[in-house]
Amino acid sequence: MSNSSSEVKLWFQLFDENGNYYKNTSGTKVSVKNGDIVADFRDAVKAEYAEILSSVNAADLLVYVNKDAFDMRNALGIQAQLKPSYPLDGLGNTKDEALVVVVPSRNEELQSKKISD
Repeated sequence: MSNSSSEVKLWFQLFDENGNYYKNTSGTKVSVKNGDIVADFRDAVKAEYAEILSSVNAADLLVYVNKDAFDMRNALGIQAQLKPSYPLDGLGNTKDEALVVVVPSRNEELQSKKISD
């Protein structure tokens, strides 16, 4: 089926909801398959940081195209986030173009689940 040549590396950085590096992590990369979407990328991030993200569901991770989009999230609202079905083509190719993955606080996760119920 697929082989390693059909994989790409995507750079990303973990942040908390306030824009601080999450638990002193640094930018890194994960492998995803060509044609993967944001939901697949979130799963790869969760697997890469399984220990420090053990209390977070992959689906709760918020992904932004870059730090500028994250910083503008209040002005842009939910539109700044990449939807789970968004294709990854052309994103996160270099460390300077790293995707931003926001790890929500526990209270934020509980609130979002309460609202969606």
